[in-house]
Amino acid sequence: MEVLLNANVCDQETSAIAKALYEPFNTISREVSGDYGGLMDHLWIDFQLIAPHLTTCQSWRFRFQTRVSGRSRLTGINNPPKFNVGHYSVAPDYQHLVAIPLINVTSYALRLIYDSTSILSTKVKALGAFDAVGFRSNFAAVCSSNGFDVVATTR
Repeated sequence: MEVLLNANVCDQETSAIAKALYEPFNTISREVSGDYGGLMDHLWIDFQLIAPHLTTCQSWRFRFQTRVSGRSRLTGINNPPKFNVGHYSVAPDYQHLVAIPLINVTSYALRLIYDSTSILSTKVKALGAFDAVGFRSNFAAVCSSNGFDVVATTR
């Protein structure tokens, strides 16, 4: 399964955040991509960088599509069409996002994305034998090996 993390749509206030996320998102995407069983060949997760009240775009809930046209408005699509695509978006707390130091943004974004992947466990029927637990475990391990702790620890 090819995983693609995106933070493509930003505004002037968040353009520096988009730049800071670009390389870590590419690295994590590449390293977490792999075989997790099931029907999904592509998983695209968009991290929204525009405040909800400033855009007409809304957050995408998880959806699984058997075919996505190369002319779709979804980010991450390159021609030709893609098949068996899971897609959704993650909306951060925008006020918190722009207030935290830029050096902490990637950890914050990856933690939210990791938390959001719990939705995959509830979609077992639609995704076949997809190993959501294995995917989440690998995602956390890949993030950790790249210096980003995404799993909350309790003490």
